[in-house]
Amino acid sequence: MRPGIGLLCIDTLWVAEHLRHQDYGTKLLLAAEAEGIKQGCTHSQLETLPFQAVEFYKKLGYVQIGKVEKLYGGHDALYMRKKLSQP
Repeated sequence: MRPGIGLLCIDTLWVAEHLRHQDYGTKLLLAAEAEGIKQGCTHSQLETLPFQAVEFYKKLGYVQIGKVEKLYGGHDALYMRKKLSQP
């Protein structure tokens, strides 16, 4: 978290495969965002790979803001951001 610049940085969000599609990821991410808002963050940002959870993040309001091609063993790194709602 970097509240001094208003940014919640999601470094790693991982849910075991047998627990996926049960809303655990959504609940974890929303809890992190709520804490970010409490700490004064106005945006949340993360990095993912094209074959990971891009659609999951889009569903929760994240938009792609950048891409670095072939950063990880031939895979692109996608950067996504979301404006956090203030209470």
